[in-house]
Amino acid sequence: MNRYIQRVNFFNCCPGFAQQREESFQRHDAGGRFVPITEIYSMDNTDAVAQDIIRVIFSQMVAPGESEVKTALSELMDNALQHSSSLIGCIAQTQLYRNSFVDGVILDCGIGIRQHLRGNIKISAEVTTDAKALLKALEPHISGTHNRKKDFERRENRYNNAGLGLSICCEIMKRTGGFLQLISGQACVIIDPKGIQHIPIAGWPGTVVVFRANYQKLAHIADIIKEFDIQKSKGDNLKGQKKPEFI
Repeated sequence: MNRYIQRVNFFNCCPGFAQQREESFQRHDAGGRFVPITEIYSMDNTDAVAQDIIRVIFSQMVAPGESEVKTALSELMDNALQHSSSLIGCIAQTQLYRNSFVDGVILDCGIGIRQHLRGNIKISAEVTTDAKALLKALEPHISGTHNRKKDFERRENRYNNAGLGLSICCEIMKRTGGFLQLISGQACVIIDPKGIQHIPIAGWPGTVVVFRANYQKLAHIADIIKEFDIQKSKGDNLKGQKKPEFI
């Protein structure tokens, strides 16, 4: 176990365990099996980390939709860096398992989703609790950039940091037989094919996104993306009407 913990770079992220970092084994390339615990401090690095995660997710099956999933993951990391005010930046990790699943996590220790969304005057009255804030953040166009000052940094991004990363990741994980778990403040929700579950927790000073996909069902991603884009287009054209939800 100690060797595994060292190999995924746990001790690198925890200075208090510096005495445990002495390795007595040879490191081998992850080979698309996992992405070690990775600290991210700049939006310039999120695309590269997202690409590493993509290699793991799609390592067992060739399927269309890689670029869209990469874009969604990049936006999740961008949001953590841009909105969370997290002193540790953002941390990401992904692991491929033999039971057909890929698990991953993206987290920060920032201000949390509720406080971030309260900065959006259009919805601030709706996010009176952490639980309500999580459900609101899962809707399209919600958790992105409110003031658009940094949109130019991701001009090549088809979603342009528009608050679609979380909602599309949720839909992909759910419909590939997995789940998405969202934790922030005093609230935690799990979205899977059965619906939404609220899980009691002690609390987290920031935001955690845990995701799982069944890599044997990745062939469905192209259909999910197509359906999502159609619904997104309809939502963009609605004036004064409620936008479609993807949870």
